[in-house]
Amino acid sequence: MKTKIIYLLTACWIAFSSCKENKSDYSAQIIDKNLRTVQNEWNDLFREIPAENIQENPIDIIGNEWMLVTAGDSKKFNSMTVSWGGWGEVWNKPCSFIFIRDVRYTYEFLEQKEGFTLCFFPEEFKGALRILGNRSRRNQNKIKQSGLQYVLTPSGLVAYKEAKMIIECKKLFTAPLQTENISKNVRETIVKDWYTSDPSLHNLFISEITKVWIKKHL
Repeated sequence: MKTKIIYLLTACWIAFSSCKENKSDYSAQIIDKNLRTVQNEWNDLFREIPAENIQENPIDIIGNEWMLVTAGDSKKFNSMTVSWGGWGEVWNKPCSFIFIRDVRYTYEFLEQKEGFTLCFFPEEFKGALRILGNRSRRNQNKIKQSGLQYVLTPSGLVAYKEAKMIIECKKLFTAPLQTENISKNVRETIVKDWYTSDPSLHNLFISEITKVWIKKHL
């Protein structure tokens, strides 16, 4: 009798494990299918413009609407919102500049990869950006929680289908901000406001803008 019970329990466990595995595989297939669908729609969704034709005011679109930085690849990546940065001309190249603290999870991906994206969204996605900005992906899937659909640009960088503008970047220069290099007349105030409760350093990334994509229909 004991032997039969053991066999029965074993069979049930195998069946349960198989269901879990199939469910996981099915979810992965759905995600992959959705990603392929978006890839096929890329040319219907976005058009490329020269970097010099960007119309948005960086002070407004970054400071008020927020910017989403995404680094990594389709197998493993992370996104975070930032409100410091901009774009302009450096070394005769159109460039972006952003500031990321070295303790942020996204910083690890920025260090590993040469390319990353900057995404900007319509106002209706502010709630999704708030989730991506306030939660860490180290211990939860905040991308899924945000409801946004990630997509690969033609260059293979991770971005988002819902973005109204996607800027592809290639790193040129990185350096940590040192408090001793802050002008003496404002150093005390800046350190007090930004580096007392969180002493981790911001790192400056200057990157060449290689592609700019604009949503065709908003």
